[in-house]
Amino acid sequence: MASKFVSREEAARKKEQAAAFLERIGDGDRAREFEEMDLDEYAQHKGLVLSNPQSRSRRNCYMPSNGSTKADLQSQLDDIEELLDGAYQVEASREDMAQAISQALDILQGEEEEEDVDDDNGD
Repeated sequence: MASKFVSREEAARKKEQAAAFLERIGDGDRAREFEEMDLDEYAQHKGLVLSNPQSRSRRNCYMPSNGSTKADLQSQLDDIEELLDGAYQVEASREDMAQAISQALDILQGEEEEEDVDDDNGD
């Protein structure tokens, strides 16, 4: 069974709907089982994957830890946007697109070696 990604809010709504449905069809015991489940138990029971399982206090772990400022990050995004916009042409080959994506990933990883890539191609 393929897992379905849902937010905590969606999962909570689905859990409430399931309990309400079971109550309406006269299965009060089963409805109480659903009501007593915590959200993680319900998601596991239904084969759902919570797309935002982290609490707000733990979200900071996704922030760059290399001391980058907002301006640094914006500059990286601007460089990537320019690089990908330049590569996204109707006549661009798959290789050109793959190289642009690779360079964009290098920028994100802090490995801005665009000149080295050009040298490797004999340009």
